[in-house]
Amino acid sequence: MIRIPKCNLRAKVLVALSLWVCSTNALAGGGLFDDEQKKLILKTTMYYINQKHIQPPVLNDEFSSKVWQKYFDYVDGSHKIFLAEDIESLQQYKTTLDEAIKDNSVNTQEIKD
Repeated sequence: MIRIPKCNLRAKVLVALSLWVCSTNALAGGGLFDDEQKKLILKTTMYYINQKHIQPPVLNDEFSSKVWQKYFDYVDGSHKIFLAEDIESLQQYKTTLDEAIKDNSVNTQEIKD
């Protein structure tokens, strides 16, 4: 389970909203929010984290890898949803989150067999 450090309710809501937007948008085939809405949510979340967080994260490949791992631990902690082949095929995205955040990129790609 992901534990959010002690912070005010607004920060928790922003982080939860951002994760929800990313997850539901990917599952909905990218049609739930338009790109401008997604960019605004990403920009607001990152502003809040960088300005209000006690220890703002350094955006690098290590950060991306940790988020990637924690996300899969949260979504499939019991290892009953994703196959080893699924995780292996998604490894290419493991260190790209920091670049996407820095570029304010909200492009989602469909992953096909």
